[in-house]
Amino acid sequence: MQRQKLTKTSELKTYQKHNLVQLEKLQKSMSQKAIYVEKFH
Repeated sequence: MQRQKLTKTSELKTYQKHNLVQLEKLQKSMSQKAIYVEKFH
């Protein structure tokens, strides 16, 4: 039981980390688009 709980927790952490990375990538591409728009319009 305890081990299963631990696995769930680490899976959740991995999942959250993955989500953070995806979010950072999204924000970077969004800000790059914003910079592009500001420069050329």
